[in-house]
Amino acid sequence: MMLSKKPLLIFTVIAVNLILINWKIFVSPKVLQIPIVEKIIETPQTKSSSLSTPLCPSGCLQKIKEAAQSLQLLTEQASEEDQASVIYETGVQSYAQEFFVSIGSGSTTKNKWTTLSGLEAQVNSSNYSNIDKVSFEASLRIPTGVGRIGARLINLSDNVPLAETEVYLEGTEGKRIERIFNLRSGNKVYGVQMKSTIGALGILDMARIKIITN
Repeated sequence: MMLSKKPLLIFTVIAVNLILINWKIFVSPKVLQIPIVEKIIETPQTKSSSLSTPLCPSGCLQKIKEAAQSLQLLTEQASEEDQASVIYETGVQSYAQEFFVSIGSGSTTKNKWTTLSGLEAQVNSSNYSNIDKVSFEASLRIPTGVGRIGARLINLSDNVPLAETEVYLEGTEGKRIERIFNLRSGNKVYGVQMKSTIGALGILDMARIKIITN
Protein backbone atom coordinates (compact mmCIF):
# COMPACT_ATOMS: atom_id res chain seq x y z
CA MET A 1 0.00 0.00 0.00
CA MET A 2 2.89 2.41 0.72
CA LEU A 3 4.36 2.00 -2.77
CA SER A 4 1.00 2.78 -4.42
CA LYS A 5 0.50 6.13 -2.55
CA LYS A 6 3.91 7.59 -3.46
CA PRO A 7 3.24 7.93 -7.19
CA LEU A 8 -0.12 9.51 -6.38
CA LEU A 9 1.51 12.10 -4.10
CA ILE A 10 4.09 12.92 -6.73
CA PHE A 11 1.38 13.31 -9.36
CA THR A 12 -0.60 15.55 -7.00
CA VAL A 13 2.42 17.79 -6.35
CA ILE A 14 3.16 18.03 -10.05
CA ALA A 15 -0.47 18.90 -10.81
CA VAL A 16 -0.54 21.61 -8.16
CA ASN A 17 2.68 23.08 -9.50
CA LEU A 18 1.29 23.11 -13.01
CA ILE A 19 -1.83 24.87 -11.79
CA LEU A 20 0.24 27.50 -9.97
CA ILE A 21 2.48 27.99 -13.00
CA ASN A 22 -0.52 28.34 -15.31
CA TRP A 23 -2.14 30.82 -12.97
CA LYS A 24 0.97 32.96 -12.84
CA ILE A 25 1.40 32.88 -16.61
CA PHE A 26 -2.14 33.32 -17.83
CA VAL A 27 -4.15 34.78 -14.97
CA SER A 28 -1.81 36.82 -12.79
CA PRO A 29 -0.52 39.19 -15.58
CA LYS A 30 -4.06 40.02 -16.61
CA VAL A 31 -4.98 40.92 -13.06
CA LEU A 32 -1.86 43.01 -12.72
CA GLN A 33 -2.40 44.77 -16.08
CA ILE A 34 -5.84 46.06 -15.19
CA PRO A 35 -4.75 48.93 -12.96
CA ILE A 36 -1.80 49.68 -15.26
CA VAL A 37 -4.07 49.98 -18.28
CA GLU A 38 -6.53 52.08 -16.34
CA LYS A 39 -3.73 54.39 -15.23
CA ILE A 40 -2.41 54.78 -18.76
CA ILE A 41 -5.88 55.56 -20.05
CA GLU A 42 -6.72 57.96 -17.24
CA THR A 43 -3.49 59.96 -17.57
CA PRO A 44 -4.15 61.40 -21.06
CA GLN A 45 -7.77 62.02 -20.12
CA THR A 46 -6.67 64.04 -17.15
CA LYS A 47 -4.27 66.09 -19.29
CA SER A 48 -6.88 66.60 -21.97
CA SER A 49 -9.39 67.69 -19.37
CA SER A 50 -6.96 70.21 -17.91
CA LEU A 51 -6.14 71.62 -21.36
CA SER A 52 -9.76 71.99 -22.38
CA THR A 53 -10.52 74.02 -19.27
CA PRO A 54 -10.24 77.79 -20.18
CA LEU A 55 -7.56 79.72 -18.32
CA CYS A 56 -9.98 82.67 -17.98
CA PRO A 57 -13.69 82.10 -17.13
CA SER A 58 -16.38 83.37 -19.47
CA GLY A 59 -16.96 86.42 -17.28
CA CYS A 60 -13.28 87.33 -17.49
CA LEU A 61 -13.28 86.98 -21.29
CA GLN A 62 -16.33 89.27 -21.49
CA LYS A 63 -14.54 91.94 -19.43
CA ILE A 64 -11.48 91.75 -21.68
CA LYS A 65 -13.69 92.11 -24.75
CA GLU A 66 -15.47 95.15 -23.27
CA ALA A 67 -12.14 96.76 -22.36
CA ALA A 68 -10.83 96.23 -25.90
CA GLN A 69 -13.97 97.80 -27.38
CA SER A 70 -13.67 100.81 -25.04
CA LEU A 71 -10.02 101.27 -26.01
CA GLN A 72 -10.89 101.17 -29.72
CA LEU A 73 -13.68 103.74 -29.19
CA LEU A 74 -11.33 106.10 -27.33
CA THR A 75 -8.73 105.74 -30.09
CA GLU A 76 -11.30 106.59 -32.77
CA GLN A 77 -12.53 109.62 -30.80
CA ALA A 78 -8.98 110.88 -30.36
CA SER A 79 -8.36 110.45 -34.09
CA GLU A 80 -11.54 112.42 -34.89
CA GLU A 81 -10.49 115.22 -32.52
CA ASP A 82 -7.06 115.39 -34.18
CA GLN A 83 -8.67 115.59 -37.60
CA ALA A 84 -11.05 118.31 -36.40
CA SER A 85 -8.09 120.25 -34.99
CA VAL A 86 -6.27 120.02 -38.33
CA ILE A 87 -9.38 121.17 -40.20
CA TYR A 88 -9.85 124.07 -37.76
CA GLU A 89 -6.23 125.21 -38.06
CA THR A 90 -6.34 124.92 -41.84
CA GLY A 91 -9.55 126.95 -41.88
CA VAL A 92 -7.96 129.68 -39.80
CA GLN A 93 -4.94 129.87 -42.06
CA SER A 94 -7.05 129.97 -45.20
CA TYR A 95 -9.34 132.67 -43.76
CA ALA A 96 -7.04 135.47 -45.01
CA GLN A 97 -8.95 137.88 -47.24
CA GLU A 98 -7.81 140.30 -49.93
CA PHE A 99 -9.42 143.64 -50.61
CA PHE A 100 -8.64 145.80 -53.66
CA VAL A 101 -9.24 149.53 -53.77
CA SER A 102 -9.05 150.72 -57.38
CA ILE A 103 -7.58 154.18 -58.00
CA GLY A 104 -7.62 154.31 -61.81
CA SER A 105 -5.31 154.86 -64.78
CA GLY A 106 -3.51 157.77 -66.43
CA SER A 107 -0.29 158.97 -68.15
CA THR A 108 2.36 161.66 -68.10
CA THR A 109 5.28 163.18 -70.06
CA LYS A 110 6.49 165.47 -67.28
CA ASN A 111 9.90 164.87 -65.74
CA LYS A 112 8.82 165.88 -62.23
CA TRP A 113 6.42 164.21 -59.82
CA THR A 114 2.96 165.24 -60.92
CA THR A 115 -0.36 164.37 -59.33
CA LEU A 116 -2.61 162.77 -61.95
CA SER A 117 -5.97 164.47 -62.17
CA GLY A 118 -9.07 162.44 -61.37
CA LEU A 119 -7.18 159.50 -59.79
CA GLU A 120 -8.17 159.13 -56.17
CA ALA A 121 -9.66 156.62 -53.76
CA GLN A 122 -10.89 156.90 -50.18
CA VAL A 123 -9.68 154.28 -47.66
CA ASN A 124 -10.73 154.13 -44.01
CA SER A 125 -8.32 151.94 -42.02
CA SER A 126 -11.01 151.41 -39.37
CA ASN A 127 -13.02 149.34 -41.84
CA TYR A 128 -10.36 146.62 -41.88
CA SER A 129 -9.59 144.50 -38.83
CA ASN A 130 -6.43 142.42 -38.36
CA ILE A 131 -4.58 143.99 -41.30
CA ASP A 132 -1.66 141.76 -42.30
CA LYS A 133 -0.24 143.60 -45.31
CA VAL A 134 -0.99 146.64 -47.48
CA SER A 135 0.62 147.30 -50.85
CA PHE A 136 0.48 149.68 -53.78
CA GLU A 137 0.19 147.98 -57.19
CA ALA A 138 0.88 149.80 -60.48
CA SER A 139 0.90 148.47 -64.06
CA LEU A 140 3.32 150.63 -66.07
CA ARG A 141 4.59 150.75 -69.66
CA ILE A 142 6.61 152.98 -71.96
CA PRO A 143 5.39 152.73 -75.59
CA THR A 144 8.69 154.00 -77.04
CA GLY A 145 10.86 152.11 -74.55
CA VAL A 146 12.86 155.31 -74.04
CA GLY A 147 13.75 156.67 -70.62
CA ARG A 148 12.42 155.74 -67.23
CA ILE A 149 9.04 156.36 -65.62
CA GLY A 150 7.91 156.22 -62.01
CA ALA A 151 4.69 156.18 -59.99
CA ARG A 152 3.80 156.54 -56.32
CA LEU A 153 0.91 157.16 -53.97
CA ILE A 154 0.11 160.47 -52.38
CA ASN A 155 -1.98 161.05 -49.28
CA LEU A 156 -4.24 163.75 -50.69
CA SER A 157 -5.97 164.32 -47.36
CA ASP A 158 -2.67 165.56 -45.85
CA ASN A 159 -0.94 166.38 -49.17
CA VAL A 160 1.94 164.05 -48.30
CA PRO A 161 3.59 161.88 -50.99
CA LEU A 162 4.35 158.31 -49.86
CA ALA A 163 7.97 157.83 -50.92
CA GLU A 164 7.98 154.18 -49.76
CA THR A 165 5.46 153.35 -52.52
CA GLU A 166 7.65 154.53 -55.44
CA VAL A 167 7.91 152.07 -58.37
CA TYR A 168 9.97 152.44 -61.58
CA LEU A 169 10.03 150.93 -65.04
CA GLU A 170 12.46 150.92 -67.96
CA GLY A 171 12.26 149.27 -71.38
CA THR A 172 9.44 148.36 -73.69
CA GLU A 173 7.96 145.55 -71.63
CA GLY A 174 5.07 146.58 -69.42
CA LYS A 175 5.01 145.28 -65.85
CA ARG A 176 2.89 145.29 -62.73
CA ILE A 177 5.02 146.35 -59.79
CA GLU A 178 4.12 146.14 -56.09
CA ARG A 179 5.41 148.00 -53.03
CA ILE A 180 4.42 147.31 -49.42
CA PHE A 181 3.59 150.28 -47.18
CA ASN A 182 1.74 151.16 -44.00
CA LEU A 183 -1.82 152.32 -44.47
CA ARG A 184 -2.37 155.70 -42.86
CA SER A 185 -4.63 155.67 -39.85
CA GLY A 186 -8.18 156.92 -40.24
CA ASN A 187 -10.19 157.95 -43.29
CA LYS A 188 -7.80 159.15 -46.01
CA VAL A 189 -8.00 159.96 -49.72
CA TYR A 190 -5.17 158.54 -51.85
CA GLY A 191 -4.04 159.62 -55.32
CA VAL A 192 -1.21 158.80 -57.75
CA GLN A 193 1.81 160.81 -58.88
CA MET A 194 3.91 160.03 -61.96
CA LYS A 195 7.05 161.28 -63.70
CA SER A 196 9.04 160.52 -66.90
CA THR A 197 12.79 161.15 -66.64
CA ILE A 198 13.32 162.40 -70.24
CA GLY A 199 9.79 163.44 -71.08
CA ALA A 200 8.83 160.26 -72.98
CA LEU A 201 5.24 159.12 -72.65
CA GLY A 202 4.68 156.95 -69.58
CA ILE A 203 1.39 155.11 -69.17
CA LEU A 204 -0.23 153.87 -65.97
CA ASP A 205 -2.70 151.17 -67.00
CA MET A 206 -3.84 150.33 -63.48
CA ALA A 207 -3.26 151.61 -59.95
CA ARG A 208 -4.78 150.09 -56.82
CA ILE A 209 -4.27 149.46 -53.12
CA LYS A 210 -4.32 145.84 -51.94
CA ILE A 211 -5.23 145.09 -48.32
CA ILE A 212 -4.78 141.61 -46.83
CA THR A 213 -6.41 140.72 -43.52
CA ASN A 214 -6.25 137.58 -41.40
